[in-house]
Amino acid sequence: MLFGGDDAKVGGDQMLADTLVLGKGGTWVHKKQRNGPGPRTGAMMVYDAARREVVMYGGRTHLDQGALINETWIWNGIEWKQRQPPTRPPHLWLATMAYDTVRKEVVLFGGRFCESLGHPTCTQPTTRSETWVWNGETWAQRLPAVSPPARYNASMAFDAKRGETVLFGGDSDEFGSRLQDTWAWNGTTWTQRQMAASPTPRVFAAMAYDPGRGKIVLFGGHNQRGLKTSDPLYDFGDQQDTWTLGADTWERQDSITTAAEPKPPAGAGQMVYDPITRKLLLFHFRRSDSTQLRSNTLWSWG
Repeated sequence: MLFGGDDAKVGGDQMLADTLVLGKGGTWVHKKQRNGPGPRTGAMMVYDAARREVVMYGGRTHLDQGALINETWIWNGIEWKQRQPPTRPPHLWLATMAYDTVRKEVVLFGGRFCESLGHPTCTQPTTRSETWVWNGETWAQRLPAVSPPARYNASMAFDAKRGETVLFGGDSDEFGSRLQDTWAWNGTTWTQRQMAASPTPRVFAAMAYDPGRGKIVLFGGHNQRGLKTSDPLYDFGDQQDTWTLGADTWERQDSITTAAEPKPPAGAGQMVYDPITRKLLLFHFRRSDSTQLRSNTLWSWG
């Protein structure tokens, strides 16, 4: 399932508010809504398996000059419904979320925040390091003794075999270095996992858990900044590698020099596991080369 985003070249401003569901045969179906969420980009969305609904939080109304959002929306398969929880995270953009199947709650970490919440511009955004969970009714902030450093554009997925949420990479700040650290959340605290090998520092990598392999799989992302270093949305250094996370190390699954089989273009995407086909599905949505800033191809692996 997809919602919103931006359909813009550099300097464009077209924000989307459409709801698309992947039907049988890999065909995207447009679900028309009268009272759904407004246009936004950089929102976080994940499937809540216990309640059989999709949870979406936050986002921004415009790429460069939009107000940040702190809305919680639920998709029940037919329509969107906005929730009004008594407690919620701050107005966030580009945070990361995953669903914890053991504790039956959504986990949210990090993101970008701006003090001028209702103002059309956000000239001095800050990066957060907060941990929040959604139990289907309200949000609650967790205050562990140890937390990962603040970041946004990171990747996160729940490892069902080990019963923990895994966080990888991201941007430390607007002008900071990209990250390649791996952290695990067990419902109570964060622990940094010391890896014998690891993907290079990157943002926007696609990551999901593969039950068949019993491992988390990571693909692509961006690992370095381009000429517009003051803008976190226009980054270059596309990656095309595939990694799996084992007990104590990341393992690369494709050769650096040999292309034995077709694979998605280098760049950013979103990945989920399809229990019907028993494969990982990757929606590739962005390349950072000069010819195609946006993509919309669907790939499977497994």
